[in-house]
Amino acid sequence: MGITVAAARLITKWVVDFGISGTCLEIARQDVLVSQKQFEKELKRLAKEKDSRRIPVQKILEKLAGIREKTTSAERPVGTGNRASMSDQLFFHTLGFDKVLAVDASSFEGAEIIHDLNLPGLAAHLPEGCDFAIETGTAEHLFHIPNYLKNIAEVLKVHGHVMHLVPVNNYVDHGFYQFSPTLFQDYYEANRFTIRDFLMLETKTLDWKSPRIYQYKPGSFDTLERNRFAGKFVVMAVLARKEPGSTCDRIPQQRIYAQSVNWSLSKDDVDPGSLPLVATLAPPYQHISGHCWNTSLPDKNGDTPSEPRRSRVVLLEDGTPLGEAHALHDDIRKIGNGRYSHWGETLFFSTSDNTDPNTNGRQYEVRRIE
Repeated sequence: MGITVAAARLITKWVVDFGISGTCLEIARQDVLVSQKQFEKELKRLAKEKDSRRIPVQKILEKLAGIREKTTSAERPVGTGNRASMSDQLFFHTLGFDKVLAVDASSFEGAEIIHDLNLPGLAAHLPEGCDFAIETGTAEHLFHIPNYLKNIAEVLKVHGHVMHLVPVNNYVDHGFYQFSPTLFQDYYEANRFTIRDFLMLETKTLDWKSPRIYQYKPGSFDTLERNRFAGKFVVMAVLARKEPGSTCDRIPQQRIYAQSVNWSLSKDDVDPGSLPLVATLAPPYQHISGHCWNTSLPDKNGDTPSEPRRSRVVLLEDGTPLGEAHALHDDIRKIGNGRYSHWGETLFFSTSDNTDPNTNGRQYEVRRIE
């Protein structure tokens, strides 16, 4: 994808806001698709947005003033921009990085470090480590994603940052993969990195001049319609920081399963009867429609629109866990068969065989998995 105007603006914002400097490692030589004039324009826009950015952004502008690259496109490594665009070296040095290196499996684009990121061992090429590792569309072209992520985590210095800008939707055959945000969220959380920012960018055109940008929050897509991104190009941008206790080889469990109470019970072979009791339920239960009934619970920490898997309660029928938990209310009504949802302080549920819980003579209780 390269560093578009929108990407250049985001990179600058993060570098300034989080005080990132030192050694920059490009994960494959990054194409800068921005002219110096465009970059100056974006810097001026950023300087007006927030007082805390004004001074550092002004310094970047002063650094750019009077500089005009003499290197032509013919003299640059193949694939690194064009005659009108900035070089990657000018872009990152202007942002304040002392050293700018690139790693690639090939010397085709002039990378200083030659290493196949599908294979372990990147850190051996840069024993002093780096302060900032950045990719704007590399991961999707690599087959071995676990080795790739481990390589980046190992080569970062403690308190170093990594930025990924990778495709989510509508990049068919662009690379091996299109990614879900949960991959990076769950990997960096499992390995004790701090996620500093996580954004989604979407557009209908590939010029990426004015994308819609919004914050990603785990679970925010759990209840959205499936055609949410129809006809749109979508990428995600994540910035994570390595901490003193960070690791690189912990295998994450995807959030959607790790937060499933039914999955957790079976995985850990938990006796549901030993879990803390929330409430013993009793008729009358209110019939909503179809197979769905409801009743109130004393536990008010149910799911919400922003946290659709927050609840940790388990519904038992005669001592046997029902499921699935966190079910869509429409599925409870139409399908039933034990599906339930703890929403706010209300339990919406169905029985295992879709009988009436008011008359089937069974005992229902709610317990909490810690």
